[in-house]
Amino acid sequence: MNILIVCTANQCRSPMAEALLRQRFTQRGIVATVGSAGFLVDGMPALPNAVAAMHERGLDISTHRSRVVRADMIKNADVTIAMTHHHVSDLTALAPQSVPTIFQLRELVACTETAGHRDPAQTVQEWLAVVHRTKTLGVADEQTRDIADPVGQSLIRFLQTEAELDDLLTRFADRANCNRQPARAVAPFSVSSSPS
Repeated sequence: MNILIVCTANQCRSPMAEALLRQRFTQRGIVATVGSAGFLVDGMPALPNAVAAMHERGLDISTHRSRVVRADMIKNADVTIAMTHHHVSDLTALAPQSVPTIFQLRELVACTETAGHRDPAQTVQEWLAVVHRTKTLGVADEQTRDIADPVGQSLIRFLQTEAELDDLLTRFADRANCNRQPARAVAPFSVSSSPS
């Protein structure tokens, strides 16, 4: 399975999501390639608060460097995950032939929950084909599905974004897991403070 995760600059939401999803897949024994990209410039590091938030989770994204998304990246991905409906529009314009495989993150999770767990008899591609078909059902208002950009905000807001991403990506990984074996335990994590 080849997953591409996209946000605006590929400096916080998408590299955080990339690291989280790679960890969730590894814990479940799912073989996948997970990458990320954005729309601005190549070669920029992850933002310090994104690095710090992931460090709290035990993940290191300090060596991450941004990539500008290209049509071939989208075409080669089994699923392209966008953070907002604006990203979906931009990705669709870039690779119109890949529309069935481009999802907002919340939309993808809702579609996988509709499609159900991957059956052991299904290949990943067969399961994803079912997920793609559920996309036409629609799941929620586009605005409510966006993952807000924490750029310029406090570490607490980045930690909240990380927790939000982790919840959604864990649910996606759980549906993709046909083994039904419990994932290895992850230390509990919560954010109780309000964003500043």
